Amino acid sequence: MSRPRLDPALDAVDLKILAALQRDGRTSKTRLAALVNLSPTPCGVRIQRLEKAGFIRGYHADVELHRLASLTRFRVTIGIEGSTNAKARRLEAALAQIPNIIECDKVLGDVDYILTVVARDVSHYQEIIDKLVSVDVEGISYITYPVSKVLKRAVDMSLLKVIPDR
Repeated sequence: MSRPRLDPALDAVDLKILAALQRDGRTSKTRLAALVNLSPTPCGVRIQRLEKAGFIRGYHADVELHRLASLTRFRVTIGIEGSTNAKARRLEAALAQIPNIIECDKVLGDVDYILTVVARDVSHYQEIIDKLVSVDVEGISYITYPVSKVLKRAVDMSLLKVIPDR
C-alpha cells in the first residue's frame, strides 16, 4: 500500500504549525512559535504563507449544536439514477441552499452523496428532505440514518498521525 503524498511545499515545521492550529486556533503566535521551535516573526510569516496557499481555510469555534438547540443529526445517502453532470449540478445547487444540510460529500460507489442534516425532530427532517427530493432532478433516491451518538469528528483528528513523516 502506498503512503499518501504530502504537498512538497510543506515541511515538518509547517505540519507542526497546522497541527497546533487545528487543535487550538486561538493559540497566540508567540505560543505557537515556542511549540514549533521558531521565533515569532518567522512563525508569523509561515502562518501567512499557509493561509495564502489555502492550507488554512479559516479559524472557527467548535460549537456544540446540541447544547444550543435540541437538534438531531441524520446521515443521508443520496443516489441519482442515470446520473449526469446536469442532474448533479441541479442537485448540488439545491443542497447548497438548504442550511440544515451541514455537510455534504460527493462520493464514489453505490451512492452519489453523503449528507449530514440537522433537524428539530423527524418531522422537521422530513420537511427538509422533501424540499430536496422535489428538486427538478429525476431519479433521486435516499436512505436515512439517524445518528445516535457522535464518536469521532474531524476536529478530534491528530494531523501529525494521519500525515506521512517528512
